[in-house]
Amino acid sequence: MAMIGVITGESSPPGIDLAHWREIAASDPRFQRPPPRDIINPFTGKPAVHVPPDTDANILLDTVSVGAIGVADDDRCELAVWATEGNHEIVEAVARSVATELGGKYSAIP
Repeated sequence: MAMIGVITGESSPPGIDLAHWREIAASDPRFQRPPPRDIINPFTGKPAVHVPPDTDANILLDTVSVGAIGVADDDRCELAVWATEGNHEIVEAVARSVATELGGKYSAIP
C-alpha cells in the first residue's frame, strides 16, 4: 500500500475531530478495524501482539481491503490515506466523503 493523500481539518490546529472519525470508522460498513497481529518485539526479540490503534481502519470493497485511513504519524490530527495498487480512485472517493463528513478536506499527494 502507498500513501496517496491526507485528510485535514479546515482549521488546523485543532485538526480532525478524532472522536468523530472513530464513530465513522466503527459505524460505516466501508470500514473495518485491522485485527491484532503477531510480531517480534524489535527491542526484546520476543513474540508480541500488536493491537492497531482505534483510529486505524481498512477501506473495504466487497469484503476486500483496498486501502486504509489512520492518524498521520506527525501528531497534527490529520488522517493519512493509503491505497493498494489500482484502487486509488476508489479510495480517494471514500477519503473525500470522509473529509466532508468530518468538515475537512482531502488533499492528494502528487
